[in-house]
Order: sequence, then structure tokens, then C-alpha cells
Amino acid sequence: MSKPKILVWDLEFLASKNYRNELKIIPGYLICFSCKEIGKRKITTLSKLTHPGRGPTDDKPLVKAIGEILQSADCHVFHYGTKVDFRFIQTKLFLYGFPVLPEPPVMIDTCKLVRSKLALKSNSLASVAQYLNLPEQKMPITEEQWYKAFAGDIKTLKIVEKRCASDVRLTEAAYLKLRPLITD
Repeated sequence: MSKPKILVWDLEFLASKNYRNELKIIPGYLICFSCKEIGKRKITTLSKLTHPGRGPTDDKPLVKAIGEILQSADCHVFHYGTKVDFRFIQTKLFLYGFPVLPEPPVMIDTCKLVRSKLALKSNSLASVAQYLNLPEQKMPITEEQWYKAFAGDIKTLKIVEKRCASDVRLTEAAYLKLRPLITD
């Protein structure tokens, strides 16, 4: 039996919120994705720079490429991804007529894990990284940088790519330290 492919990944996207302050994908668009397989060094980052659409909000080429990568995962690991990232990419794949990800997927959400097993003041990736004393900490990004990235500014999109890759490294490090808390 071959070893399962455990893929750590993160998305960066613009989405709206409803009256209950819940993220809603439509309208919304994707600008960056990073992933890495547990135990491997290489991080793959795709963005509007590597997969441009016909304009800043056209994420169809990027969504297609991400879907192709995620199809190969046996297990998805992310931070706050069960409620947001996984649903976002599924919605986009379905919208564009691309194959959706197999259901029910095996998902490990480090945010849900920390929320259910520990009592931290905050369950954000930044707080978890600090609590676990990880060597890398959450990379800051300003609101102005987000606006520029969503508008298609190349220099700022490169910053977002670095942050997305950093989030993947952080999530993997958190997952590896938190594994003793996984009971099911």
C-alpha cells in the first residue's frame, strides 16, 4: 500500500460577507494558492502572475490549475480551511465546470483542532504559531497591500505569494506539533 499524499495548502482570495459576517464566495475571486506535500521541501505557488485571466477578477485559469493539483491529495491540511478555503475552491471549480474535489475528503483543519483541544485566547494562525513557538511567524501584510494585490499590482502580488507560501510552512509546522492531539 502506498503512503497517502498529505497536502498542506492555503488560498488568498477576495470574498464578500453576508449579514451574519460569514464569507460568501460569489462574488469573489482567487489571487494566490500555495501547497506542499508533508515531508517534502518544495512549495508550489500559483497566482494571478503565473495563471493570468482576462482581467484582475478572472480567476478561471488559476482555479483550473489548483483543482488539478488538489485532485491528487488523499488528505487536505489547512488552517481555517474547512469552513473557508475548501468551500471556496469547490464553489469555483463547480462554477467553471471543472471536476470538483472528491467528497467526503479527509481534512485536518489546524484551527478546528486547536479550538476543540486547547484553550487559546485566539485560534488564528498567528496566535497558534506564537503559542507553539514556531521558528517562522505569520508574515504581516497591510490593508493597502491587499487592495493593491486584488487590483493586480505585480509587486504586491509577489508579496502575497511569499505570504501564502509562508502560511503553508506555518500550517505544516503547526500540524506536525499538534498531531498528538488528533484522536480520530
